Amino acid sequence: KLVPTPLYADSPMFIRDTRSEKIIATATAATGSTVDKDYLAAMETNALLAEAAKAYDDGNFEDAVRLFGKAGEREDGQLLKTYAGLYQAHLKLKQFGPAEDAFAKLAEIGIKNGSLSVKFLFQVNDTRLFGEGDELLEYEIWLRQLARKIIESGACVEISGHASHTGSPDYNKKLSEKRSHRIQKQMLTHAPDIALFANLGAVQL
Repeated sequence: KLVPTPLYADSPMFIRDTRSEKIIATATAATGSTVDKDYLAAMETNALLAEAAKAYDDGNFEDAVRLFGKAGEREDGQLLKTYAGLYQAHLKLKQFGPAEDAFAKLAEIGIKNGSLSVKFLFQVNDTRLFGEGDELLEYEIWLRQLARKIIESGACVEISGHASHTGSPDYNKKLSEKRSHRIQKQMLTHAPDIALFANLGAVQL
């Protein structure tokens, strides 16, 4: 059974960018294939990120902050993975200010790359967000920074609600709509002037 690493499991977004795609392409390329030149040029930064990820997975969050921070100082280290790791490590250390700064950068890069798959979890059969304490604080950080970065960029955002496979399709569609509206409403409290286009009723079956 495959189990996600702590870094991947804790990530606030589904991380996929051109760097990760090049790493996958290189790892799966046929013997004798030419290695992507950008991948070769970024090997030092990739190694730094791998070391940072290991520190996080081992629970060494101060080292993870330091290493992800070093990666973020590099021109080729301005990546979703860098700032997702930095955000998560700061959060583990209860450093909420730096964590929010890191998430702001994460949201900025995600919007720029057209890859902003933030995952909000809901309580079963409800529109209330799942979690308590610091978990709910995380959602406030996400909503606040997403709203700010959307305004700064002028980007359009699609909010897609989902439901489990249990229940009737009609019920799931209505629950999905309510969840989409809940996120939209909460984001509007942080940025009343924001214009959001919600994809209402997207149901995951």
